[in-house]
Amino acid sequence: MSARLTRDVVGAVIGAGLVWASFYLTDWKWGLALTALLAYEGWTLANGEPRDTISEIVRAFARRQLLIPWLFGFAFGIGITSGFMRDPYLIAAFAMLQGHFFFTLDENK
Repeated sequence: MSARLTRDVVGAVIGAGLVWASFYLTDWKWGLALTALLAYEGWTLANGEPRDTISEIVRAFARRQLLIPWLFGFAFGIGITSGFMRDPYLIAAFAMLQGHFFFTLDENK
């Protein structure tokens, strides 16, 4: 099997798992929103353009506006304390996503 085909098959399996998990852990509205974001991320990874993934876009905003990470954290805290976010798996997923966005910033760029 060629490397490209392997990458595409593995990506499709991971994507299908993420779509299943987003509908399993959330209701259908959030599941659709997460599936749309996943589709966009898959397209940006496949098109080969530099700096167009969701992570790179969020990191670019966070470098220019230092208030962005604080706002994400504030909204996350409000979501937990208000009871809007009750599922521990969803809370863990959002916490890891914030860590991926903001704790991996390369300050030298």
